[in-house]
Parts: sequence; C-alpha cells; structure tokens
Amino acid sequence: MLRGFALLGILLVNIEFFQRPLSAAYLGFEADRGGLDLASAWFTASFVAGKFYTLFSLLFGLGFILFLDRAAEKSRYPRLLFLRRLLVLGLIGAGHAFLVWSGDILLTYAAFGLLLLLFARSSARKLLLWGVGLQVFLLLMVLLGGILADASLQTEEALAQHQAAHEQVRLGFKADVEQGDAIYASGSWADVISWRVHELKNIYLTAELIAAILSILGMFLIGAAMGRARLFQDTAAALPVFRRMLWFGYGIGLPCTVIYAGAVVHLDPLYIDLRNTLLVTLHMVANVSLCLAYMSTLVVLLRKGSTWLNVLAPAGRMALSNYLMHSLVFTTLFYGYGLGLYGRFGHMSLTLMAVALFGCQLWFSRWWLDRYRMGPMEWVWRSLTYGRVQPW
Repeated sequence: MLRGFALLGILLVNIEFFQRPLSAAYLGFEADRGGLDLASAWFTASFVAGKFYTLFSLLFGLGFILFLDRAAEKSRYPRLLFLRRLLVLGLIGAGHAFLVWSGDILLTYAAFGLLLLLFARSSARKLLLWGVGLQVFLLLMVLLGGILADASLQTEEALAQHQAAHEQVRLGFKADVEQGDAIYASGSWADVISWRVHELKNIYLTAELIAAILSILGMFLIGAAMGRARLFQDTAAALPVFRRMLWFGYGIGLPCTVIYAGAVVHLDPLYIDLRNTLLVTLHMVANVSLCLAYMSTLVVLLRKGSTWLNVLAPAGRMALSNYLMHSLVFTTLFYGYGLGLYGRFGHMSLTLMAVALFGCQLWFSRWWLDRYRMGPMEWVWRSLTYGRVQPW
C-alpha cells in the first residue's frame, strides 16, 4: 500500500519533466505561470517533491531486508541472489534511462544498492545510526558549503565576480534547456537518445552524485532498520512507534516546509549563498520528516480501520511495471517521435493527467493480479534473478 502511495507522489513530480528537460530543474520555479497552474506547481514543489522519492528509497531498504530473509530460506547464498537482483534492476534501469526517459531512478537504486551489502548482517540499531548519520552528515556538508560561500562574498568585488559567474552558469543551463526542448518536441528517436546520453552525463558525472549517494543510502539504511526491527510485520504492536514518527515528522517537517514554500517561487538553485543554502537545508529536513509523517499517517489510518487505503496495494505490488508504464505513456504522448504534444499543457492539466493515469493503473493492477501472480516486469525481474522461469 505504501509503495503504491509513493508511486503516485513520484508521478506527480515526474509528470512535469516528461515535457521539460531535466536540466530545467536547475533554473528553479517557473513563476510566470498563473492561476491553477501556479497553485498546483507550488503545491507539488512544496509538499510533494522530494518526499515520495525519499519514501520509495526507505521502502527499497525495507525490501532489502525482506528479500535477504526470504532468500536465506531458499538459498545458501542470499547476498549473491541480492547482487543478481540488483544487476537485473540495473539493466532494466539502463534500458529505461537511455531508451525511454532519462529521469530514471532504477539505475541509481541498483548502483547505490550495492552498498547495502556492506550492512547485510547489521542490527536494527546499527542500520538506524548509519542511516541517520549519513543524513546529518549531508546536511552539515550543505550548510558548511553555504557558510564558506557567504564568507567569500564579503567584498563588493567578490560579490560582483560571484554574480557574474552565476549568470554565465545560468545562461548555459538556459541554452541547454532550449536545446532539449527542441529535440524532445520535434527530434527523432535517435536524436532523443543522443540527448539522453548528454543529460545522463550531467546527472552521474557531477559532484552532486556524492550528495545523492549520502541521501539515498541514508534512507535505504533507515528503511532497512525498520525491516530489521520488524515494524511492518506487526504494525499493531509497532503502532506507538508510528504515532511518534507521525508527530515528530509533522512537528519538524511542516514548519520547514511552510518556510521553504514561502520562498520557493523565487529560489534560484544555482545561486550559492547562505540564505539559499538554509532554504535548501530546510527542504532536505522536510523531505525526510514528511516522508516519515506521510508513511506513519497511512499506517495509523489503516490500523484504525481505513481499509479503503488497500486500493493502493495492487499498484504497489506492480510498482516496477507501473513506474515504467508512466514513462512509456507520457513520452509517447508528448515527444516528437510520438504524438508530438510536448510543451502544450500547463501544470494543472499535467497533474490531472497524472492522477487519471494512476487511477487507471489502480484498476488495471487489481485486474492483472486477479489473474497473474505478479506484474509483467516483476516476473521478468524475478525470473532473471533466480535464473529460471517463475510461475506465472
């Protein structure tokens, strides 16, 4: 159920970047939108973006523990099976990233997931300490960067040089976005693949990769700690823990989000100074805090009898198939080699399209799982992991 919920949040964020190049994120919020488009974009940037990938990462770490425990019952080499599982996921992710959509997260998860093998025998306490420690270390790194940047801008000359350098970088990103827009809107499939290679180099071959490793691995380990502590095997017994996470998450996450939301429209992600760094730090804290709060809210509601939430479960059981379907549907709809509707929709329309597709997936996932044991891509993933065709 939680994975299905996370899938919806991820789609609400990704939908904008099916008709914008990924590099557009570096230019910040498009404040020239109006009405419902502005409102929906602001809500997504403030209360959705960052929270659901964080939840997905936590659930990936939880899945790591569940997989190891089950694999240990079937094989003498559970870690080798997990390694094969990651390699298959990496191949699926690479195909998705290069051939369908460059915003893929699967390849990243497969690569960073290798580090989880270092913690295969760790206790819940050790996993939690490492997970929280990596998140805190990342926050301190970001804050230190902002403090050092601010300290270097104390003279008018240094400030002028900093602003001139920033403007050059911004112009470079604008040119990159314009070129990407043109290729996605009217380029051939080969043109788009070539551009994806360019985008992926900008994602994986930059210093920001270090921050991504710390953030994602940290959430992997927090999720693994929850799995090791068996919080989800007996949610009734663990209900006090989820209630504490709920109050803790909203108590910290909502104030941070409100402050960030008040400034996000005018935030320039490329301009490094203490103010912007503090806002980014608040956003990072809110991502983790609200992730835990959203997750705990659903668990508490489910334990109190809100069984309607189980409508999300079939989509969560087919998360890989549904995630890939998002890309296939919207790139075909928007890109020049498809129906060519790239750039024609405002944010509110995109949000409604995302909700409509997810609603169809809720129905389709239930229909499929009434007839088959698992989703089609889950079957491929599992069959290749175990090296034999799985029951269909």
